[in-house]
Amino acid sequence: MSDSDNMNYGYEDEMEVINNVDTDGDGVADLWLLDVDGDGIEDVAMMDTDGDGAADLALMDTDGDGSYETGVYDSDGDGYMETMATDTDGDGSYDSTLIDTDADGVYDTTMMDTDGDGYMETMAVDTDGDGYAETMAVDADADGDYDATLIDTDANGYYETASYDTDGDGYYDTTEVDSNEDGVVDTVLMDTNADGAVDAIAEDTDLDGNIDTITYEADLDGDGVAESVVTESDTNGDGMSDQVLTQTDIDGDGVFDQVALDADTNYDGRFDARVTEADTDGDGMSDTVEVHHDYNQDGVSDNYELYHDADKDGIFDTIYEEIDSDGDGVIDVFRTAVDVDADGQADTVAE
Repeated sequence: MSDSDNMNYGYEDEMEVINNVDTDGDGVADLWLLDVDGDGIEDVAMMDTDGDGAADLALMDTDGDGSYETGVYDSDGDGYMETMATDTDGDGSYDSTLIDTDADGVYDTTMMDTDGDGYMETMAVDTDGDGYAETMAVDADADGDYDATLIDTDANGYYETASYDTDGDGYYDTTEVDSNEDGVVDTVLMDTNADGAVDAIAEDTDLDGNIDTITYEADLDGDGVAESVVTESDTNGDGMSDQVLTQTDIDGDGVFDQVALDADTNYDGRFDARVTEADTDGDGMSDTVEVHHDYNQDGVSDNYELYHDADKDGIFDTIYEEIDSDGDGVIDVFRTAVDVDADGQADTVAE
């Protein structure tokens, strides 16, 4: 038999066909048993599985124990064996499979059974042909779905991105990114409601190793656009949120028409100031701004300010204030300032 399998065993001159078999009874041999080392015992079985007259599957006994530990397969009929499977521990199950997906002569995909259960739970892919796997996927619970995928985005040998299926539903719901490759995750993308879209993002914006911003997005009407975005920020790095920014699209037109900021101005763990802006006419400009201050942190506003643009010209023409000057919970100062000529200066003040 000629070397039609395009494989180099290292001892081609000693190869001898010791048996030809016609397995399907068509009068043409489709199974060849070979003795490649000349000891009189078959150590390679070659098969023509598609009936084209050429062998496309070869099983090899590489250690002479009578069992086929390695199989190679030509899946596309081009005469090149682009798949190789190996039973490295001799238990009768393949625990490693190499695949050359682009037929360039280099295996770019490796699948491995790391725990010997007969199921390939790990896959490594070399996407650029440099001999290094830029993508690694793992099925940790052997349910047939990959639970984690690691990606080396710049092919420098370091996996910067890791995606996880934390609830086992077959979809990745958490992705961690180490953008500066310091070994510390600085961005986490989350799909909290399992709809396939990212709705929460945690970020280490200053790359100090601590998450300082978490943003939650809610698409209330399912149109793919978030109507509510809430961002919590830790501005002083103590691990506690001291600012919460809430943006709301009340009418669902894709433009936020209400924005609220809650702040812990003295970093004691309690929010003592709130600013709310509203665009009531949808022109993209705030026409109402409310400010609350709770200076003594008793849960009651000590200073309330309302700024109102009545004529929608972009200039606040009315300012109303309520002040509890002694902090006893009773408002003792009421003040209204009105700019009647829209020059930016109060023309009347009433207390």
